[in-house]
Amino acid sequence: MRRRGVLTGALLSAAATAPFATAAARAGTRLVLSPADRAHLDMKYDEDTPLGTSWADPTDVRRAHDRDPAELVAGVPAGAVLGVEAPLGTETITSGADIECMAFLRLPAPAERRRRATGRS
Repeated sequence: MRRRGVLTGALLSAAATAPFATAAARAGTRLVLSPADRAHLDMKYDEDTPLGTSWADPTDVRRAHDRDPAELVAGVPAGAVLGVEAPLGTETITSGADIECMAFLRLPAPAERRRRATGRS
């Protein structure tokens, strides 16, 4: 369904721009956020990390945990955020050990920050 050029009742792609996401959320669309510089598990921890990519800047554990992802898109009502996606691109990941190295320290971060922000247990 469309209302003033914005989809309603649908989930937006992670590639949606902030103004489009804000307009869609105000029109009733629930969002699943995937902030690349905070939630993408294939980002290097720092410049010296041998695995991962750096197209969205390195993401150490502190950066992954430091903000509620719902705060990253100005103007989006908190209730419009359905959840957070934390993808792991596999361009440099070749083993289970690589997955453990890149994901396990940061994987809980987006969900935990969102849970705390909404008061859920």
